[in-house]
Amino acid sequence: ANNTSLKKLVQKEIKPDADNVEIIYESVAGFAIDEIVLASQRHKANMIIMGTKGASGIKKIIFGSNTSSVIGKSDMPVLVVPEKAKFKGFGRIAFAVDLHEVKDNTIFNPLLELALLFKSSIKLFSVKKDLSEPLT
Repeated sequence: ANNTSLKKLVQKEIKPDADNVEIIYESVAGFAIDEIVLASQRHKANMIIMGTKGASGIKKIIFGSNTSSVIGKSDMPVLVVPEKAKFKGFGRIAFAVDLHEVKDNTIFNPLLELALLFKSSIKLFSVKKDLSEPLT
């Protein structure tokens, strides 16, 4: 898709609800994962938001997940939105964390910024195989 078709899609599907939002149109050719990360850097984005259809089976094994690869290559937060998700605001945020992986408290900074921005509550949880294990 070129910039013109991208602009038409946005004007049809999004623009009526986003009159006060600046939208920049850009179409590039290349390897999707690299181009998404490069575009986010080029535009000095603070977050990447991606949709996902949840590849499974042989398709996931052969092609992998673009979203998972962007998460692995990017140094900024990536918000993943499943295809059938319905947005209901940010009133309550669930944050899953493996406490064994936390090296310092900076991991919580983007979470706290989102919660403050949207006046959200946070449900922090960790999943372990054995509850008798210590949390740290």
